[in-house]
Amino acid sequence: MDTKGLAKSKDNVSTVATRNNSIDDSIKVGKNVVQYDVRRWTPKQWMTPILNRSESLPKVMRSLVHRSLKPFGNYTEWQFHDKVNNLLTDAGRDLMHNATLKATGQPAGAQWIALTQNTGAPADGDTALTGELTGTNLARASSTYTHVAGEATSTLVHTFTNSTGSAVAAIVKSGTFNASSGGTLLFVNTFTTVTLQALDQLQVTWTITIND
Repeated sequence: MDTKGLAKSKDNVSTVATRNNSIDDSIKVGKNVVQYDVRRWTPKQWMTPILNRSESLPKVMRSLVHRSLKPFGNYTEWQFHDKVNNLLTDAGRDLMHNATLKATGQPAGAQWIALTQNTGAPADGDTALTGELTGTNLARASSTYTHVAGEATSTLVHTFTNSTGSAVAAIVKSGTFNASSGGTLLFVNTFTTVTLQALDQLQVTWTITIND
């Protein structure tokens, strides 16, 4: 009980003005999750000789061949790969404060998603993704942001397509930034490694919960 409001009434009876310290009215950033789904591209039989011959071409030309053939191949259905919690970085925490409360010069929203093969464990002090991928259609990309008024969650979704012309092995970590390069790293996490063969796709869905 807070006794700072203690006073004497006209009947000389002690009265106490109490303060309710049990109310939790803080805003919470919940256990945000990231889901990874994969679908595989399969070439038609007639494409096999073309793809085999393209292996001897320079990487840029090989990528062009694969992208040209992409519409004629087949994709599997989306397959669940992993679902994990993320880490809010120290810099990301500051970004959220400034983005929501600062009157002028607010930072941009962190809806750029990046990938890396670096296996280092995420840490509060992280400010970048070491070894961030830069290959064709696997580089940092602007995601689709969705929020329904009155709901506690928002989503960031982007589908990466491996258009490098060859397999990209052991992608294992992702993060969200507020710029197309550099910028502030808001969230980061590691997930079960995935290898993308040529034209395979990885869909990343971040679900962010902010509630009272």
